[in-house]
Amino acid sequence: PSLKKEVEFQPFSGQAGIEIFRSTDHQYFLKRYSNNSWAQKEQQILMMEVSFKKPTVLDTIVWEERECLVLQNARVQPRLLNMTLHQVLQAVEVLSQVHELYLGQEQNIQFGLNCFHARQKEVSTELHGELSSFRPIGDALCHTDLHLSNWLVENDEVVGLLDWIAYGYGDPEEDLAGLILESGHWNHRQQIIESWEGKTERLVDPKRFLLYFWLLT
Repeated sequence: PSLKKEVEFQPFSGQAGIEIFRSTDHQYFLKRYSNNSWAQKEQQILMMEVSFKKPTVLDTIVWEERECLVLQNARVQPRLLNMTLHQVLQAVEVLSQVHELYLGQEQNIQFGLNCFHARQKEVSTELHGELSSFRPIGDALCHTDLHLSNWLVENDEVVGLLDWIAYGYGDPEEDLAGLILESGHWNHRQQIIESWEGKTERLVDPKRFLLYFWLLT
């Protein structure tokens, strides 16, 4: 689909390398990327047919040599300020579907390795040997940016995800650690992990999960 009418946008928010504008009627968003490859990367995942909700790409434009995506359904209702356990388990359902997606190419995002090197001085000497050999397996497509504001919600039900700029192939333990950290449901971590395992028929590596949780903290 394409946007076949004149729409006025106003500055809405921004983050490193991305400017976001919202239409005056609040129906559409325009994302302007400082790196054109980021726009192409996010467009690839947003154009996929999936069962969970995500923003719809209506149009692509070039503005001052920078690629932009015009999006709809990029914010269904006001962003989450906290998540109930029920909503976290709904989020697990979404993540279980994300982790099964395949884009036709595999690229290890090496998140954990990069974070470990950045925080190496915080690790006790005894752990250096074990952690220096750590490598992400990279066998699942991961979102990797699970802030509460990135969950799409309808009638208080978690139905999908937005802001896909950081996705890549990595370890599902990273997403699970991010979800539990951001939602504050550490005390329910076993129930959350077991819910994911039941939906994917895969087992979470406890040590890998704890390492990602530490790296994200």
